[in-house]
Amino acid sequence: MTDDLLVSDMANQVPTPNPFADFGRPVSGDRFIGRREILRALDSRVIQPPNPGNLALIGEPRVGKSSIAHHAIRCQRDKLARLKKVALWLNVGLFPRGWDLFRALVEQTMSELSSRNWLEDSIEKSANKCRAFEDLDGESQSWLLEFFCKVRTAGFRVVAVLDEFDGASSLWSKDRPGFQLLRELSYDPASSLSFVTTSRREVKDIETQTGVISNFAGTFKKCYVRPFDDDDFGAYVGKLSHSGVTLTPQEVVRWKSVTGAHPLFLDIAAYELIESEVTSEDERLRILEENVPLQFVDTYVQHVQLLKDDGTLPKLMQILFGPVIDVNAIDVDRLVRYGVIKKTESGYEAYSEHFQGFLRCTASDVDPWPLWRDTERGLREVVAIHLCEQYGQDWIGPFVKARPKYAGLIQQWDQNRGKERVRYGDLASEELLDYTYPAELFEIMKTDWAWFGKILGGQPNDWSRVFQVLAKVRTPLAHNRTSPAYEGIIDEATGICKQILSKLTTWKRTRQERLLSMNLPE
Repeated sequence: MTDDLLVSDMANQVPTPNPFADFGRPVSGDRFIGRREILRALDSRVIQPPNPGNLALIGEPRVGKSSIAHHAIRCQRDKLARLKKVALWLNVGLFPRGWDLFRALVEQTMSELSSRNWLEDSIEKSANKCRAFEDLDGESQSWLLEFFCKVRTAGFRVVAVLDEFDGASSLWSKDRPGFQLLRELSYDPASSLSFVTTSRREVKDIETQTGVISNFAGTFKKCYVRPFDDDDFGAYVGKLSHSGVTLTPQEVVRWKSVTGAHPLFLDIAAYELIESEVTSEDERLRILEENVPLQFVDTYVQHVQLLKDDGTLPKLMQILFGPVIDVNAIDVDRLVRYGVIKKTESGYEAYSEHFQGFLRCTASDVDPWPLWRDTERGLREVVAIHLCEQYGQDWIGPFVKARPKYAGLIQQWDQNRGKERVRYGDLASEELLDYTYPAELFEIMKTDWAWFGKILGGQPNDWSRVFQVLAKVRTPLAHNRTSPAYEGIIDEATGICKQILSKLTTWKRTRQERLLSMNLPE
């Protein structure tokens, strides 16, 4: 075959498009999966009723809120038109001022009415009046209400999706009548707009952030959008199989564990599996464990920042990693409702193993209990100093040689560190002792109590229960935080931490003075 023929033959071979190449965008049609309960709620609340109401889609970033609204409303414009409903879509974050959004409501309504030959002179005259205004004031509000009353009198109802509605907190920080005007548009039977919002926060929280007092939030049915449930995840696995990638039961388990059945992360994994064209189970597992998860980190960073901004992050860290200090049932319920954590037989865990690991990597930046954090860091520091003094900077090999029964423990720490490096890149700590727990540190300390006893005093048996208490406090929600018994443990742990920190501080000061007197580096 000549080169020209080869090139021609290759040009005629059109590769099959990757069906998941659009990951990160709202999905609909064949790409849309599940969400039956929410779709039923939208149908019964917004689409079918002759007098529809408002509905809020609430959930964490990139979990599929816009996809649901896009699939159920934006892609059903013709169906809604048959019911004499006008479907609009407005991204709240794109408008610089509150009045701009209301003008956009008018313009999009006019465009839809015109495209379907539904436009009447009285509606157009009211629209022109609205167009003459530049700000949200008493007169502009009156004409806006009149415009939508004219639309309603003509027999039409407006259904408007307000996407990214969190942006309303800044949009109407100056134009405070904005929320009340939205309420009037939807509440007044003469206008009767129906709003579908997508947001991370509840509507009442968005209003509260602006200092606005209105009853707009009270007009909404709330639907929380979480990662896929088991049925929807099963449907997703089936869709991947129809795309040419059939996973083994082991791969399915790992895929769910790594992605948490989060729609965006499932799409990323599916895209990479199809693009890789690998056929062996080992290779696919490697992609799921190593290549794919690093692409989740940017979304995690955004999510954690939002949790930090609304004060939820310390609560989450306490629930997952302890110590549990000020978490109550309302805090737990909120995180479960949003799908950030899930109930297990032993307590609670993050929606995915990978996200939980990411949170563990960033735990040192969060202070659910500074006293505990400082104690744990102090113990790790003093153990590290001892190991380096006794066995050298590269202490692992010599320590294992001298104490072979600890080889398995050291290996486990190293494996955990390796997994963190693969999964989280530079976010993972390089310090091996950062992967230890208080009980494990105590085991290392007991190997040379003559050294550690000079710091803490007493004998190992005197400290055995102390470290048991610290380990118990570190295990969140395994014990009922609200019970007096557990509160007693918290009080005891507080005293223990103060005691240990006092001894460590005294030892470090004495050590620094001794090293300085000998002209040795610290």
